[in-house]
Amino acid sequence: MAKELLSDVTIRTTKPASKDVRLFDGNGLYLLIKPNDSRWWRVDYSINSKRKTLSLGTYPVTSLPDARKKAFELKKQVAEGVDPSINRKASEEQDAKVLEEKERILNGQPPIDFFRYIAEEWYNKKMQQMADSYKGRLYSRLERDIFPYIGNQPISDITAQELLTVIQQIESRVSTNAQIFPDEAG
Repeated sequence: MAKELLSDVTIRTTKPASKDVRLFDGNGLYLLIKPNDSRWWRVDYSINSKRKTLSLGTYPVTSLPDARKKAFELKKQVAEGVDPSINRKASEEQDAKVLEEKERILNGQPPIDFFRYIAEEWYNKKMQQMADSYKGRLYSRLERDIFPYIGNQPISDITAQELLTVIQQIESRVSTNAQIFPDEAG
């Protein structure tokens, strides 16, 4: 542990060296000064008998009080048995998914949990080896018979009754076509 806590003056006046310089603040927090004068807040911690280091941002964007606050929060997570680096990775993955989802919507594509997206994914995987004429017929049926009714709904919101209604509409049209064109109905 550092004998004296860091001060902003100490941080600003410490010059870079030919090797990395570490200014320790205590409780695992330190400022890493690189030879190119970039300054990174880091915190060391141990979880499950493993020593780990996590970056907290750059100085001066992340101030000394902010770095201390972040380090304190990370230490609380460790005390609760939570690995902050795993939490951070999960959070970054979630942020990436949210960004991807926003981009999909901005590009006019359905969200990934909507029926249309799932149906199109299925279609793209299953139709790779099929004839173009068959692919075209099948996709036009999806567009005509299914997407207008349930395509723009989250898959988890679609009820059995909604599916039954869509199926019944298709069946009624097929039976009407069979009456009009009896030789094609079979």
